[in-house]
Amino acid sequence: LATGTPSALYWEAATDDQVYQLYGKELTHQLSLDVYVNPEVIAEGAAGSIYAMVPALVTLNAPDGTHSYLTGCYTTRLSNVPVGNATEPDPNWHFTNAALGLTTNAAAAAAILTVAQGCTP
Repeated sequence: LATGTPSALYWEAATDDQVYQLYGKELTHQLSLDVYVNPEVIAEGAAGSIYAMVPALVTLNAPDGTHSYLTGCYTTRLSNVPVGNATEPDPNWHFTNAALGLTTNAAAAAAILTVAQGCTP
């Protein structure tokens, strides 16, 4: 696992980068990516943290003009308390988990509908 990948920086633990683990090979060969986030986010608090489930769609744009769609419900965490030797809580949100699916251009409508429906706890 390449913990130096840009996406690994956004995970609470770089080795938990599920997007890279599952789809790193597909992502490497893309011309560009488009990210769409459903603003209907479900959030709740527990034990010094706030957790939010964020529905998102990533369009993978291949050099040959084809597209694939990575749908996901990303669980993010914001800590309200300092961790380790820190004197202040980390002000950044971090990914802690994701439920992901990859579809092809033929299933674009289904991918969009999946994200439009939002995440369920």
